Amino acid sequence: MIDAPIACARGCLRHGRHATDCDQQDPHTPGCVNDQCDGCNAEQCPGCLPREAETGLLCRTCTERLETLLAGPDDRESVAGACEWLADNLGQHLRSAPMGGTGRSANPGEGFVTVMAALRDLQVGFAKFAADFLASRSMRPLEDTSPVHIAARLRPWLGTIAAWEPIADTLDGLIAWRGQAHGVCPWRHVDRQCEGVPCPACRHKTLSIPAGEVDVWCGTCGAVHGRAVYDRLTALVAWEAQTEQRITDAKLGDDERGSLEELAKALGVPWGTLRRWKSLGWLPRPIAQRGRADIYDARDLALVVARIKGAA
Repeated sequence: MIDAPIACARGCLRHGRHATDCDQQDPHTPGCVNDQCDGCNAEQCPGCLPREAETGLLCRTCTERLETLLAGPDDRESVAGACEWLADNLGQHLRSAPMGGTGRSANPGEGFVTVMAALRDLQVGFAKFAADFLASRSMRPLEDTSPVHIAARLRPWLGTIAAWEPIADTLDGLIAWRGQAHGVCPWRHVDRQCEGVPCPACRHKTLSIPAGEVDVWCGTCGAVHGRAVYDRLTALVAWEAQTEQRITDAKLGDDERGSLEELAKALGVPWGTLRRWKSLGWLPRPIAQRGRADIYDARDLALVVARIKGAA
């Protein structure tokens, strides 16, 4: 007998995948006859199929977040790293501008109290989580409540923690406390939003690079992508932005069509690459013949090239 898969305890969903009873999968409203419509159904479900738990009660993404929170002090996104970093920089508010303003803070003492309160909440919350988990397993209590010691004590038990019943609420709390601690620091580098770049997993343009990290995170589906993937996507967005001008500059005529060689020059793609993609059956059908040469619509070809580049 095969056990049914367990859904992630934090309620994570798979973007673009739907439960069998979902009746809002169609991107178009009834009666839509626009062939160029990319989607007009405002009620379309973005995805309602639960992510499966891979470690204990957590999906892969949540497990990675838990692993990051329990990392050592060298990782500034871990609890231990955030607490150590906050403590080391506690005096920075005295010479940093308040968030959203310029110059010195009018009330540096107030900033000190705010940072201290956020640091305390994170430390206390982390210690309570550790104490509750250890007690639930009848394990030896904490001898040291410093975040570095707690993280080192808990890391070997990552899989057991992921299977602990309160882990969903616990993980939510730790992420919120860490975010609060980071948010009160005017000297902290801010998260970088990746404007205009679609997520390879869900296609939503909600990617960002958290401060201090190299990887790129999606705010919609929670996927994490390496920097090499992001750099390739950024180059693709730049290429797509130049496509209209490239086609215009190529002077292909009012019908904007041409041979594979002509369009290779217009789109800035090596002719050999287009020929290889043609042999693999990846290009759109030609719309005409000119002698022995196949003729393609420039924009149709550009759209397919963008898809191939995006999936590469």
